[in-house]
Amino acid sequence: MRRALFLLVLAMLVVSGCSTNGPSAATQTPTKTADIKRSTLDIAYSAFVDQDVHHVTSKKALEAALEAARVEARAQGSKAEVQTPSFQDSDETQLGDFKAFADAVNQLALGVQVAGGQYSAERLADATVGGMIKASPDCHTQYLSGSGRQRERRSAAPTRPA
Repeated sequence: MRRALFLLVLAMLVVSGCSTNGPSAATQTPTKTADIKRSTLDIAYSAFVDQDVHHVTSKKALEAALEAARVEARAQGSKAEVQTPSFQDSDETQLGDFKAFADAVNQLALGVQVAGGQYSAERLADATVGGMIKASPDCHTQYLSGSGRQRERRSAAPTRPA
């Protein structure tokens, strides 16, 4: 009898210790987000930083992409301003930096929607990826968007003296 009572008390302690009393304080509240083609940006960022022949740093690529996103968001009617996060100067992808970058781009996109502008996630994503591309000094590579059109590319070819 003592053994049964002991096992019952022990089982009750285990059950009460393992159960929760509703949502914990760590549960995140939902936040408003805009369609920024995040998966497209993530793939482009990862491929660009990992495979660019000139080894553009993650910081340089994300800063250039964020600046291009600012320009495009303003062109679409946004008045939102975001600060540039402090990115790590690394030649490898940084997931935390990409998350901070995506959050900043999201704020710019929400700014377009709040201002009542004509928001286009495709245009914002194309401009952002184009900003990453412009961060590289390569002048011989052509990049195509998902729709098959060539992305804008500045010429970084050195000029020869006459």
